[in-house]
Amino acid sequence: MGSQDSKEYEMAVTLPSNTPVEGCEINPDVRVKHRAFPTLQPLPPYSVTFSWYREVVCSVHPSKLATVQCMSCVKLEVPVDQSYHCSSQCFLDAWQMHVKLHSHAVKTEKQTATGGQQELRMLRSCGSWPDFSADQLFGENTLVVEREGKVWIKVGSSKTYKPSKEDVGFTLRLECVAVDYSEGTQLAPINIIVTDPVITFPPRCPRCMIEVGSYMKSHNIHFKSQTSDGLTFSVLSYNILADMYTGMGKYSYCPSWAVVWEYRKQNLLPEIIGYDADIICLQEVQSDHFEGYLQPELMKCGYSVMYKRKRTELYTSSRHYISEGCATFYRHDLFKEIMKYELEFDQRAQLVVEDLKPELKHVGRIRLMKDNVALIVILEAIRDGSMNDDFQFRICVVLDPHMLLVRGRINSVSGERTDPLGIYQILKLEHSLALVSAYASFFHLRGIDEKQFNRMNLENHEPLFTYFTSGFAGTLDYILYTADSLRVEGLLELLDFESMGVGLPSPLWSSDHIALMASFRLKPHSTSESWPALPQEI
Repeated sequence: MGSQDSKEYEMAVTLPSNTPVEGCEINPDVRVKHRAFPTLQPLPPYSVTFSWYREVVCSVHPSKLATVQCMSCVKLEVPVDQSYHCSSQCFLDAWQMHVKLHSHAVKTEKQTATGGQQELRMLRSCGSWPDFSADQLFGENTLVVEREGKVWIKVGSSKTYKPSKEDVGFTLRLECVAVDYSEGTQLAPINIIVTDPVITFPPRCPRCMIEVGSYMKSHNIHFKSQTSDGLTFSVLSYNILADMYTGMGKYSYCPSWAVVWEYRKQNLLPEIIGYDADIICLQEVQSDHFEGYLQPELMKCGYSVMYKRKRTELYTSSRHYISEGCATFYRHDLFKEIMKYELEFDQRAQLVVEDLKPELKHVGRIRLMKDNVALIVILEAIRDGSMNDDFQFRICVVLDPHMLLVRGRINSVSGERTDPLGIYQILKLEHSLALVSAYASFFHLRGIDEKQFNRMNLENHEPLFTYFTSGFAGTLDYILYTADSLRVEGLLELLDFESMGVGLPSPLWSSDHIALMASFRLKPHSTSESWPALPQEI
């Protein structure tokens, strides 16, 4: 392949983080431009080839390429970097060390493995000599290259690469070459990135449900009372932090690899699915992540979904427009959608601004025109897999600032001036709903654990925080419900400041908010009430 003048074009390649994480896809950002006229000079048609390599070195002789791997170490999940050797003789010389590693691994496994599994692992790990025919690391087609005095094996040729268990502990190398279609020549100098060693995905820390009324922790998140006294269902509320808001070093206290979406999505989705809620209310759901990830993955779990995105869009480096919004997921075997309302508060706020005093209109636009949206969904319960005329129970799920049941986010903090524009003089804001905060129910628990009690604000009976960064911590998220028709059965345990470190997000929790969840029981008399006709719009 020929090469054009390297001074004419250049290629810049960046990774979301220089620390790869096992199981998290690496998607580099690649840009080719003219050196002298980066924005004016059109580029010739070109393609980019990608080559991913892993440095694999001997555990005994780090300067030598590993050619043999102990498969017993792999099967027993001994740290993979201890399983490599540069030759069969090197492996034989270290065999007694491997026997000790295998024996220790087997002893560790005894608490969880069955007898048959233990026997099989003992047979695999404690043989007299290794079987080298099964332990050869490289096949005939493996590409091995030497770069800057180090030896690498090729592991991928796509733009993206997902590190595996075999990569943990080793550095990766990415070589990118831009090729001119018309000339068949190299368009720009080769771009090379060498990462930090690949790390393992941190272990997750599941939260428990606490049964209201008796203080009983349940590791079964979706616990259901066995009685038939009324319908029960659970609601999860979670602001998952849109990726479009994580730039500009806003969360510099969090390791860069734990901020990128490729890591956070692998942490958030199992957390959300693990809560096993009947209704899921998510906020700050980025449009491309909703369409390409959250929607299809949660639909696989039996959820139907509605999504309302904001009007304001951001143009990304991948040449796409994105926005964020709120999404409501519900189990389609438990509920049926009756009506959906979408609200855009900018349109309504504009009417309020026009009624303000002239000197307040500019400030009013800044304070009120926030592109906030709301999604209101009327769901009807399904019993025994079909609609029953004798049992018609409806739930109104309201996402974002106003709520009848479920999630809400009220962006005001105790001590703030609540009405600097005099809006209460213009609008009559009131309702007749018997709304109660679900988490205030913690104060009615008998024998509540002191740790949980200390995570509550004694003045307002709400959590000490649902949002926590290095600059601010407070309660912005609530689950409110109509107390005349519902009773709280259980609540997701709260978290404490000490376990959060400096702030959120963190490697353990992938949003700057924490999830809230409550389980409810329908009071018996509520099912006999007749429902008024629903308006076509709000």
